[in-house]
Amino acid sequence: MHKESKHDIHKNKIYCGTVIFNALKKEMGVLYGNEFRFKSVTITHDGMLHPRQMLTLDKELKKLLKELEVKFQESCNAL
Repeated sequence: MHKESKHDIHKNKIYCGTVIFNALKKEMGVLYGNEFRFKSVTITHDGMLHPRQMLTLDKELKKLLKELEVKFQESCNAL
């Protein structure tokens, strides 16, 4: 039971470094706070991460972040 509740804590949550979090917050029009929601996902600032790092412990969101990373790398390589 403890294992399930621990997983639920991280469900639909993305942890972001300072630079990424501030950029997302600005884009979303969030004025203050260390956490905000976008649709069903909670975006949380984590000062222990690299400033440009995003991390999730949710299996579904891991797939999404991996796809975004691949697309970003492809667009950078095209330049």
